[in-house]
Amino acid sequence: MSFTGLEFHGGDPYSDELQVAVAAAREAGVDLLHRSASGFSLLDKADRTTLTDADLASEQILLSHLRCRFPHDGVLSEEAGRAAEGERTWVLDPLDGTTNFSRGLPFFAVSVGLLVGSEPAVAAIYLPKLGELFTATRDGVACLNGQPIRVSPLGDVAQAMVNVYFDRRNALEQGLDLHRRIALTCEGRVKTMGSTASMLCYVACGRLDAFARSVTKIFDFVAGLLIVERAGGRVTDFTGMPLRRTGQSILATNGHLHPALQRAARGGGLGHEQSFGDQESEGTG
Repeated sequence: MSFTGLEFHGGDPYSDELQVAVAAAREAGVDLLHRSASGFSLLDKADRTTLTDADLASEQILLSHLRCRFPHDGVLSEEAGRAAEGERTWVLDPLDGTTNFSRGLPFFAVSVGLLVGSEPAVAAIYLPKLGELFTATRDGVACLNGQPIRVSPLGDVAQAMVNVYFDRRNALEQGLDLHRRIALTCEGRVKTMGSTASMLCYVACGRLDAFARSVTKIFDFVAGLLIVERAGGRVTDFTGMPLRRTGQSILATNGHLHPALQRAARGGGLGHEQSFGDQESEGTG
């Protein structure tokens, strides 16, 4: 069945969920573009991360789609927190990269992921400013605007291009230390562009060879993790453990570079961990 330029195959057990995730992400992305052009308000947030009324409007669009089509599923959203419990939980970041958005930079995204049990099953990440929609399902391929994507084939870590995310406040020293170690490993080819969801997609399509961050949250990585893995990459924390919790570090690579970059990243400390089942209320901005 065709849907605004994409094909959703009935043979995929999650085709319906993917279709809804794509529709929700696209509508939220269009709203973000409108608000970016017409104006938005900065809001106060307890943890001092950036929040706008655009985040909240995008979240309501996503929740409306999901509650209409899957009213019995659980939802875990960055601003609204947890709503309902269940074997299936939608994990939402209505505006990943709020600081970029607020400053007119194009690297921000709407991220929609579905967990079945503790495993990602559906992912849709939309970068509205760039018109790029990344998708994946547990049994399908990763795609960019409907076309299959793969991670880069690079095997020489000295030639790798890596995005290192800087967290602020208490995690800043960790980020600076991580940046230095990665930069020395890949001869200075380090970028810092923000938006974890966006950068995970860039690893998946081979624009980046890796992404690293000292402390992350489940909103940031659930959808992107699935997209990277279905594109042939690998995602773990710095110790090589699977990502399951807020507070873990994250290393996403093309697979070939994982051991070398894991060794380089391992010197950084890990943040406070919080499991999928725990309440989420903090944002990353």
